[in-house]
Amino acid sequence: MKADLEAKKAEQVRIVKQVQDQKAQLQAVRDQRAAREQQIAAIEAQFQRLLADMEAQRAALQAQIASLIHESFRARSSGKWKWPMDGVITQGFGCTSYPFEPYDPSCPSLHFHSGIDLAADYGTPVHASDGGIVHNFTMGCGWGGGLCGYGRYVVMVHAGGFTTLYGHLSSWAVGEGVQVDKDTVIGYEGSTGNSTGPHLHFEIDLAGMPVDPLAYLPAS
Repeated sequence: MKADLEAKKAEQVRIVKQVQDQKAQLQAVRDQRAAREQQIAAIEAQFQRLLADMEAQRAALQAQIASLIHESFRARSSGKWKWPMDGVITQGFGCTSYPFEPYDPSCPSLHFHSGIDLAADYGTPVHASDGGIVHNFTMGCGWGGGLCGYGRYVVMVHAGGFTTLYGHLSSWAVGEGVQVDKDTVIGYEGSTGNSTGPHLHFEIDLAGMPVDPLAYLPAS
């Protein structure tokens, strides 16, 4: 009898310990899930802030480009565009599913890419697509914080109300306020700013609004 009682007590102790272990494992899983949920929430909040920043940057860029239109009468341009760099188009103009492009409710994918991306070897020379005046070149948050995502960039003003933007450069080859001819090297391809790899963001704006560069560039 005593041996049976001891055996039952030992079994009860084993069962209690097993239950306690299972409770501890369950609590650990709950803690891990809560930590993951907090981490996911933090990442989502950071992502939303980044999207808001990108949209603000784009709005600031559009406002600044619109303000340059009056300068276009001083620019000497041919009106015939050339490709700014030899490379492969990795992203086209228009609606895109890439979430880091500005929000656009008119797009089914809800995002819009305002230029084309050209990829080539790091440091490939970038040329002025047409003659014009170098209005702005900077690193990071130029124009009062409005261009953080473009890293090193060059903005040019051309005749006829056109402007061009060359983003993510590794370095510059021109100074601000200079009139340059078409095909002049203005910088070198890089991966500065909000970039996933070496490429050139090339943008043409007309009267302050982005237009498809492929409608102006010669057929490749």
